[in-house]
Amino acid sequence: MLSKPALPEHLTQRGSGSSRRSFPFLSLVSTVACCFLITSCHLFTGGSDHPEHRDDLLSDLSSLRTEDGLYAHPAPDQGAESWSSTFHGSKVMGISDGSSIDFQLGTESDDIHLLPETVAEHGLHGYWWYSQTPGTPLPSQDYINDFQSLFPPSPTGTTEVDIANLAMAMETADTWNISLSHEQSEELVRFTNKTVELTNKPFLLCRSARSLELLGEDPKLITQTWETDFTPTGVADPHELMDVYGSLCLNDYQGNLTESEQNDALAALEPLLENPDQLQDFDAYYLAASWELADGDTSLLEPLSEAVEERISPETGMVREMTTVLGTLQATHMVGWLAFSVNAEDEVYDSDTVAATRQLVLEARQRGENFEELYGGLILRQAGEPDADLEASAIDWALDHLGSLTLGQDNVHAVLELVLLVEQLDSSAQIPDLPVALFEVQDREDRLRAWQLLSLRHHTDDENELLEHFADLVESTPEILEEEQDGLSMVEVEAAVPVASIETGINDILSLLSSWGEQQRGCEEFVELYRAWDNASECDLGSTVRATRAGLR
Repeated sequence: MLSKPALPEHLTQRGSGSSRRSFPFLSLVSTVACCFLITSCHLFTGGSDHPEHRDDLLSDLSSLRTEDGLYAHPAPDQGAESWSSTFHGSKVMGISDGSSIDFQLGTESDDIHLLPETVAEHGLHGYWWYSQTPGTPLPSQDYINDFQSLFPPSPTGTTEVDIANLAMAMETADTWNISLSHEQSEELVRFTNKTVELTNKPFLLCRSARSLELLGEDPKLITQTWETDFTPTGVADPHELMDVYGSLCLNDYQGNLTESEQNDALAALEPLLENPDQLQDFDAYYLAASWELADGDTSLLEPLSEAVEERISPETGMVREMTTVLGTLQATHMVGWLAFSVNAEDEVYDSDTVAATRQLVLEARQRGENFEELYGGLILRQAGEPDADLEASAIDWALDHLGSLTLGQDNVHAVLELVLLVEQLDSSAQIPDLPVALFEVQDREDRLRAWQLLSLRHHTDDENELLEHFADLVESTPEILEEEQDGLSMVEVEAAVPVASIETGINDILSLLSSWGEQQRGCEEFVELYRAWDNASECDLGSTVRATRAGLR
């Protein structure tokens, strides 16, 4: 499967990290002040006290399983609206069947959906995507003036980027009827002609030829110097796909694009049509553009067009980004933990889970991501395939890391996560008593970190000092849970419960939160998963784990 380069129209080196790396881990905090281990606190089996919910929970969890046996965090079927997806997708539709998008966009700067954010994040790319999307209204003069301040683009010192930037800027300026001075044009012509000495990559030379064309010069000045013996033999990544397009483009500019060259390109591209739903918008666009240049039967591109049409927003006409749901070690661990909470730990993992986990742990080790070893060790143990060496390695790293820390406001969140995982993996692990950097509670964020710090007080070098410093917060926490609960998030409630239990019986606290917790349970796609706060529309695994640990399930 192809994946998108870091910069959509630049030939850049892709990162070596796995596309399946875990998301930052969501906080897993102890539910009562004296308890971290899942085997040492009755609240951690709260879900098993409600067998009527067990089947619904397992059904929710099974829907998150991926083909490789791992589990993914809940994700929408379609991503956010995007000008990148809209540009590439609209081009695919036009090439495939001649159709276009009916946009519902205003013409004032603040009415053009997402354009300010796109330009702020992507700069020149944002203007180019918008200007080259068929059917978009001309933006206000303010936006055109903003683009003119970037035109012509300043050199970056990187040939590949400069070539791509100039072509995008020239195409945008041409669409919006923005002209250059004679001196500017001459300078850009000199730079463009020089690119033949700087690169032999077909795609980049094609883009240079396009710039020369828009500067009023003959593009053959670029293309005639290119060696034309490029023969595509296959397409395994976006760079190769772009060079297939580039070779067709250069031959077309030269006027000698032969049927044999077209057939070679079609043969290299055809395998990509077998799985059109796996192509990112960027890949689909260059596949369609190459297919058109190779004079292929465009009716065969209809599945690409249909994949775009399914993601068009009826409100704006923009295309939503494709989402690829990938299993992660973090999500897989969370699923196993929740299954354990209803005594169904043997129903979520199998041999595929074990194999995929081992592979991701290996990849994580190669990237130096030691935290992932903890997830992997826990998953394999629960799956009945414990790995003693992996567990020992994970625990050794975690204890060494903890021993180097001073616990404070900035790291208490991450330390809580780490401590909990260590205690789950090895109940006999000797977690060091950590020095603490105390702070004052001045706002809501400070209050959350103080609650989390208090939950870790048994692992600090002076528990009494900690309790004394935050005595007012400890005393007021039950009242906060009672009076402010409608505005609290699940992470705040989870962190506050063990602190509240210092002053008030845990059963009274849970009774107080019972109705609030029930309000967070369930959403459109899930019955038993929980939401992060009262107004959230989506459920997530992290909030469900928190609710369970807080005793709300």
